[in-house]
Amino acid sequence: DIEYYAIEAYPLTALELKEVNYNDYLEAKAKGIFDQMIKAPWEVLQPITTHFSLKKMYCFLENHIPEETIDVLYYDAFGARSQPEIWEDHCFKPLVEKLNPGGVFVTYAAKGSVRRALQNLGLEASLVPGPPGKREMIQAYRPLL
Repeated sequence: DIEYYAIEAYPLTALELKEVNYNDYLEAKAKGIFDQMIKAPWEVLQPITTHFSLKKMYCFLENHIPEETIDVLYYDAFGARSQPEIWEDHCFKPLVEKLNPGGVFVTYAAKGSVRRALQNLGLEASLVPGPPGKREMIQAYRPLL
C-alpha cells in the first residue's frame, strides 16, 4: 500500500488545470484517478484507489517537518536557479531524518552541492543516469545499518 504525501506551495488554480488539460493525454481509467487526486481535500490522507492514498499539503517545503517516516522521497523541486531557498542544506535535514533505513532519496538534480549535503546527512549518494533529456541525476539511500 502506498501513502503519497505531496507538498505544494503554489497549487494550480481550477482555470490553470483546465488550460493544461492533462485529461487529454490520459486513458479513461487514468482520467478518473487523476480527477480524484485533483479533487482530493487538502491536509487529509484520502484514499484514491484500493492501494493508494494521497495527502496534499499546502505549505512551503522549507517550513515542512514530516510527521511520518519515509521509504521513498522524490524531491521534485524546480531548479536552484528558480528556487534557491529549497536547495539549501537545512531543507534536506528534516526530510532525511525521517528516511527509514534502506529508504531512497531521488531527485533530478545533479549538483555536487546537493549530493555532498545528502552525504553529510549520512546518506550514500551517487549520480545515476537520468531520464531522456537529462544526463545524470542524484540517487541516495540510508544504509540499513
